[in-house]
Amino acid sequence: MSHALPKLAVPLAPLLPRLELDGQASEILAGKPDAAAGIAALSAASRFPEAVRLAAHALPKREAVWWACMCARAVPDPNLPEADLKALAAAEAPERFARLVTLATVLISAGRRRDTLLVSDVCDQIQVSPTELREDIDTVLEPGHVVSMEPMLTIPEGMPGAGGYREHDILVIGEDGAEDITRYPYGPGFNLVG
Repeated sequence: MSHALPKLAVPLAPLLPRLELDGQASEILAGKPDAAAGIAALSAASRFPEAVRLAAHALPKREAVWWACMCARAVPDPNLPEADLKALAAAEAPERFARLVTLATVLISAGRRRDTLLVSDVCDQIQVSPTELREDIDTVLEPGHVVSMEPMLTIPEGMPGAGGYREHDILVIGEDGAEDITRYPYGPGFNLVG
């Protein structure tokens, strides 16, 4: 990664007691203002286990779980018990869903504004690297492709405001961006049934 993600620009001092560092690693981190600078310094000194440990403690908890899952998937164990595979999938599910909802929100907002988004814009808005952005997506969007996005909010029966709300946007990928061809008005006032 060529630049530090904002989520790693957290103060370093509160993380230090959790890292179980030896003297040399502590010296490397001395005076570093945040986790991003600490990770860079440890990596430059080839102290990769400490850099990884620091990253794990610096990330927001939900993302640290996701990151751990991605690490487990990157180094697969052919003898991993079925129960561990199920636990891994269960740990991934909430973060995978949250990432997709966030990504859909960014894309829909840009489509409504008729903005063209660069990969770097999307990465900045959802605070992931380009590699992280691609890890769930195997399809390459090309001119002529159509994307349908339908984020939905549901409030369970018996709770105030119970029911569901879903926006539906259809985008056509062009040479210079995407065109939102949805012509239906936005907002819950246009989507009330019953």
